[in-house]
Amino acid sequence: MLTKRTKAERMSIQLGEIANELDRARTIHPKPFHSAHEGLAILEEEFEELKEGVFKNDTGNEFNKLHRKSMMRKEAIQVAAMALRFIDDVCDIERSE
Repeated sequence: MLTKRTKAERMSIQLGEIANELDRARTIHPKPFHSAHEGLAILEEEFEELKEGVFKNDTGNEFNKLHRKSMMRKEAIQVAAMALRFIDDVCDIERSE
């Protein structure tokens, strides 16, 4: 029998996935954002991909609906990771000094 995870357990898993995505992105693109404008452009690109998934027609079989939710989840994790990177690369006082 499957046990339901608590909200705190789900949040812990989600935060871990966001941290993993941020690490992956930093491995691929190790240099920090050059400016707030660059960071915003990257964040906006990820948001647009999430938005595309949200507004995509969800009619179809159960597999397609589950796939769509999976893709939206992936994009939301990428948005969160890039928002954290924006904070770190652009806004963090310690990094800018």
